[in-house]
Amino acid sequence: MYAVEFTFEAVADPYSLSWEEEPPKGTNFFASRLRTTTHFYALSPQKNQSVITLKSLRNGETQSITWNGKLFAWSFYGESVWLLESNTLTAVDPISFAIKQSLPFPISIKKWSDIVIEKDRLYLLSDAKVLALSLPNFQQIAEYEIPQGKAQRMLRGPNGNLYIISTFWGAILRELDPKTMEWKKSISAKTHHHDLMKATDIADGLLPIFDLENKKSFSLYLFGDQFLKVSNGLSLSKSKEMLRISPKKTKLSAVLNIKAKQNVSAQTIRILLPPKQTYSQEIIEESLLYPGKIEEDEDGNRVLFITMPALTKDQVWEKEIWTADLYRYQVRFKPSYSFPISEISFPSHLNEYIKDHPTYDLNHEQVLAKKIELFDNDFVIYLKNVYAYAVGMPYAKGKFDPAPLVIQKYKGGCTEHSYVQIALLRAAGIPARLVWNFLPWNGATEFELNHKFVEVWFPNYGWIPLEPLAPPRKNPGDTDARHLVWARLATPYHPLIHGGDRLVSPESAKAQKQMQTNVRFRLVEAENEEGEPISNFRNGVKEDSEDRRVE
Repeated sequence: MYAVEFTFEAVADPYSLSWEEEPPKGTNFFASRLRTTTHFYALSPQKNQSVITLKSLRNGETQSITWNGKLFAWSFYGESVWLLESNTLTAVDPISFAIKQSLPFPISIKKWSDIVIEKDRLYLLSDAKVLALSLPNFQQIAEYEIPQGKAQRMLRGPNGNLYIISTFWGAILRELDPKTMEWKKSISAKTHHHDLMKATDIADGLLPIFDLENKKSFSLYLFGDQFLKVSNGLSLSKSKEMLRISPKKTKLSAVLNIKAKQNVSAQTIRILLPPKQTYSQEIIEESLLYPGKIEEDEDGNRVLFITMPALTKDQVWEKEIWTADLYRYQVRFKPSYSFPISEISFPSHLNEYIKDHPTYDLNHEQVLAKKIELFDNDFVIYLKNVYAYAVGMPYAKGKFDPAPLVIQKYKGGCTEHSYVQIALLRAAGIPARLVWNFLPWNGATEFELNHKFVEVWFPNYGWIPLEPLAPPRKNPGDTDARHLVWARLATPYHPLIHGGDRLVSPESAKAQKQMQTNVRFRLVEAENEEGEPISNFRNGVKEDSEDRRVE
């Protein structure tokens, strides 16, 4: 159950088509969508006939077919397009529309109503209910009341389930399992709810949207309990458990500033650099602008060693030493399985991430009592319990309190939120570590160490974030923060940095007292996934408030 390296691949959108031609006159922009494996279909009702436009998903070519009769619903199943008129259900060839079969339909249809045909059943959306009818005799098998009023759309989804859409719910799809007659989860969509009126059946995790009014089409990708827009930068890990979304390109420039408090000799300075790659950040190019050496440990933490010149008292030495282009991502994590905590295993070098420390105090009665209260031998359940506990803890400016005191007070800053999660996870034998990082704030022009969160080891996937103070604050492994990570640590302190929470220090603690060292990571430029400049960041960290938002 060891880690699988995170390798991300872009999610392709096969339904991203351009539309040069005008839609047929009378086309309904908010209904009447159909998609087969090869074509998209649009319907333009006329007085006593229907004009159907077919657009190839392979080459974009279009053709029109006139159907003599008014259509009220259609569905694709079994290599046939099924057309429902007021009292007839007809199966036709998907391209030529040659008739294969016609069946009398016993229910009088007066307006457009979505249908889904699946094996020996036909599902009919009828305002505030879904009817299940047998095929081919159309006997009613079941009736499902739709929660919170009527709906306008019904789509075929994974595993034979139905997805119901209503403008009254906003951008939400409700999942119905007709086999068990149960309403399942509600799934949010990161798009305007009008777009859902233009959707077609879900296939391979994609919800295609055909927007004839604006002459475009695109897809939403189903991941966990959300549909996310497929765009440049949306990428899926090789294991399909983690998704990167909404990338931002960032240019950084590191400037080292040293002021001598007394005469000092030439000596080595240590500067923390961001890891080259994590689940949420990736350096694509970097340059050393001053002679030095970068060392990297087996966990990806990096330190730059450079030699400063000798300085006289009050002398200031400043150099631009490093620059890099990197991408930062929002991430979503969706584990496909769980296991008993008692069976957890991990590489031996991770043993340092289950060790005790005075800050965590794993055997303290407060920590043990809280662990027992939250404990479940199911790994994922316990992880969710610990995360929910931290999410619920009120934010207050912290004093670097140890975990037992944090549990007693049940409040604290990002440091306290981190300490208590680490303590509760390690007390159960689960590797967890502290992450030093930058959380963007309004108008930021420099990046600094201003935030901490926790990473937990998830067997077979590696490290995932537990960020309780930035959206969406729902599931372990999800974060919209786009942190800039500096270091991942077994203890609250970096072994090579003197003076506490700092990004730079001399080699010795003695030298630390002889000079004032500072490194500024300047934000040179940032772009979103479309390459547009980002002028500033929305409010990120409010140290005196529970209201913490990210870019």
